[in-house]
Amino acid sequence: MISAEKILINALSALTAVMCAGAVCAMGQESGAIMEGRYATLADGVYHNYQTFSCSGNGAEYCSSLASEKLTAEEQKVADGHEISADFVLRYENGVYALAGNAYILRTCYLTTARGSKNYGSYIPQQCEYNRDAELLKCMLYEPYEYDERGEQAGITVYFSYNGDALEVDNVDLRGNSGPSYEGCARELSEAKFHYESDSAFEHSQYLSTKLEFMLTNGAINKLWKSLDPDIRAGLKKEQIKWIKKKAARCGEVTMKGSDAALIKMLNCQREMTLERIEYLSSKVD
Repeated sequence: MISAEKILINALSALTAVMCAGAVCAMGQESGAIMEGRYATLADGVYHNYQTFSCSGNGAEYCSSLASEKLTAEEQKVADGHEISADFVLRYENGVYALAGNAYILRTCYLTTARGSKNYGSYIPQQCEYNRDAELLKCMLYEPYEYDERGEQAGITVYFSYNGDALEVDNVDLRGNSGPSYEGCARELSEAKFHYESDSAFEHSQYLSTKLEFMLTNGAINKLWKSLDPDIRAGLKKEQIKWIKKKAARCGEVTMKGSDAALIKMLNCQREMTLERIEYLSSKVD
């Protein structure tokens, strides 16, 4: 027979599991500690990750074909981009925080937690120090191609405060580094805030970016097709129709119905095949 004490312990354990589901206490952290997970820039209700599509910084011509598309308000916000985009993942294990990810500051600098040129662009975690009294998280961020006088990868120290669902930059220490790039980083970061982003929100953000990338690629092949010599186009018409059917059979019809994950898979497949076709058709241009 199960004792009353055992029943009480089981009940408390179950209650704790429900209360902590998806919360910071799931990792045994103290109340008020920083929530683990992904953090990104949030502007006008739209997340901007490091890999989020953006027309900004690519020139006016880059996104010119999107002008003829009927973008939703949400898609337009993604296309317009943001001054800072970031994709940081924070983890807590055995009493230590670790940050992994990258941040891109438009026209100013690129920062990463990855050290060394071999790790450029990778999500390499760096341990951070957490001052519980000051409630500040101290982390190092690096510029991939910048090195200090000792030949070591140059970096800056960033102090984050946590206000419930966001990591807000409290202070930036250049650590003796100077120059327009570092000063620009510090200036832009000093007002930066990175919001917690759920897995579903991240997936939706990726869907929006994938859709815009597909639109650009689709616009490019349509423009290329129209630019072909009429005789060449006539000779390729049956082949082009066959390719369109093959693409639909392999990737699925272009439809915006379904889960974000399913749409991402379909659109990526469509885009990859379209890029291959663009390369082929380009060889037909005189």
